[in-house]
Amino acid sequence: MIFLEHIQPDIMLGNLKIQEPVTTLTDLILGMYCLYVTYKLGTHQNTTPPFKFLRIHIFLLGFAVITGGILGHGFQYHFSPTWKIPGWYIGMIAVMFMERSSIEYIKQSVSHRLHKALLLINLVELLVIMVIVSGSLNFFWVEFHSVYGLLLVVFPCHLYNYTKTKDPASKIMLYGIAVLVTAIFVFNYPIILSKWFTNYDFAHVLMLLSIIFFYRAGLRFRTN
Repeated sequence: MIFLEHIQPDIMLGNLKIQEPVTTLTDLILGMYCLYVTYKLGTHQNTTPPFKFLRIHIFLLGFAVITGGILGHGFQYHFSPTWKIPGWYIGMIAVMFMERSSIEYIKQSVSHRLHKALLLINLVELLVIMVIVSGSLNFFWVEFHSVYGLLLVVFPCHLYNYTKTKDPASKIMLYGIAVLVTAIFVFNYPIILSKWFTNYDFAHVLMLLSIIFFYRAGLRFRTN
């Protein structure tokens, strides 16, 4: 194990160069799994806003990581840094939908004024961070948005709901959030097990595990 900025070797498939091949692969696996979970959730009859927003979150996350794997890792030599912005924006919007799902899930337990205020803050924060990202091209702000959304919106909403109602869906969501926050931490620290399995790859595995928790939670979301 080393604590250095990772450099995953390129591979060649004929005349095609693929940079960070394992990171690209884990991105694609994660993205495809998200799309599969989106399909599976779509087979259920729950039409409530929390359920629909959770499903949109997972779909957009899948699309974002597939885009990131192709443009930001595997074929980054073909694209300028600005090409990373679409994937970053999609990922940020995905987090926004996770926040909205959580806010809607506690709607019946909070005042109308607080519910509307949370939705407004949710939208304003997203727009502000998007502007900062477009000007700075700094992935830090994408991660800031994710940590803010998970720790200051999603986690408190489901912790409040679970404490008040013992709702099993909220309990599972809390497990998923814990795993996902761990993934963000791992993503930012170059603790490399191997040049062929970097902190990015480990983070992708943890993200997939978090999606499993979110899927199991979604199946238990209230239907009214």
